Amino acid sequence: MNLRFEPRSRGGLACVALATFVASLLACGGAAREAPRAKVRVAVMLPYLTYAPIVLAQEGGDFEAQGLDVEFVSMRSSTGAVPLLISGDLDVLPAYLGPGLFNAIARGQDVRFVADGGRFATDGCTHLALIGRVDVLQDGQPVSSRHDLSLSARAGQSSELFAERALEQAGFPLDRLRTVAIPNEAELAALEKGALDLAVMGSPWLPLPPTSTGVRILAREQDVLPGFQSTVLVYGPRLLEREPEVGKQFMVAYLEGLRRYNRGKTRENLEVLSRATGLDPGLLERTCWPPIGEDGRIDPGSIQEYQVWAARKGYLDQLLPERRWWDPRFVDHAARIFGSAGTEGSGP
Repeated sequence: MNLRFEPRSRGGLACVALATFVASLLACGGAAREAPRAKVRVAVMLPYLTYAPIVLAQEGGDFEAQGLDVEFVSMRSSTGAVPLLISGDLDVLPAYLGPGLFNAIARGQDVRFVADGGRFATDGCTHLALIGRVDVLQDGQPVSSRHDLSLSARAGQSSELFAERALEQAGFPLDRLRTVAIPNEAELAALEKGALDLAVMGSPWLPLPPTSTGVRILAREQDVLPGFQSTVLVYGPRLLEREPEVGKQFMVAYLEGLRRYNRGKTRENLEVLSRATGLDPGLLERTCWPPIGEDGRIDPGSIQEYQVWAARKGYLDQLLPERRWWDPRFVDHAARIFGSAGTEGSGP
């Protein structure tokens, strides 16, 4: 390519040359630089399987297809992630129902539930169960002469609600219950050693059937709170107010990942989740995957039931109406996108 320059000052000559060169590239079909993808920071707490749809969306290229650059931020608990969501250091938080979220909303923070993140089963396999030592309870009553029994559950979260409902159904007095926090991976060993009496255990730590003769399942999720909305996807202020279009793009990709997840334990899904979680594919195939509604919509009845329980326990500042915690704009947008695209290529 020959560039001709008119006699000018050195500075003007450089400008003309640059402009001509760029114009020539464009005229010849030179590739223009792609627009930068919007970065979205998402909290993940692997190996919990409620994060599987996000992992599958990332590995399947669904976020990239929506023009997003998703960064996973590893967290130990959703409770500790709430302040980061409020401050804008996180944009998306898949979280178990807990008082921190509701109290933040009650105090005027710009965080909202935007999609289903996981539910208790209604039938079939069990993702969450109350486990106890065989010498602790008989017909709902403590065999031990101690005044109280220790329960490992996350205080204020849906797991504690599940445990209390299960024990109430068995007629066990809740004033004899002492809630403690033990890491999930250590609960079974603590039960076997007698250092713990009861635990709420979920996949992938839940042994089905229990591997120890001294431990048994006392109650299953589907027998206590079937279909209960235990986990939600939460947006922070950036995606809710400043960049809602990015929030819509994220939701489309998330629901695409959810469609991948709901295809079940395919070889591809097992391979992807094994790499992400570090869990053996055989364990992932044996364990129960929590149900997540493919349309992303939340069950308001579960949220109300949780709030009433949490307020009675003193965890909540106030009860919130649905319009304060639920923002359906994003799943509504995704539904329109999927509806206009038809069913071809959209999964089962």
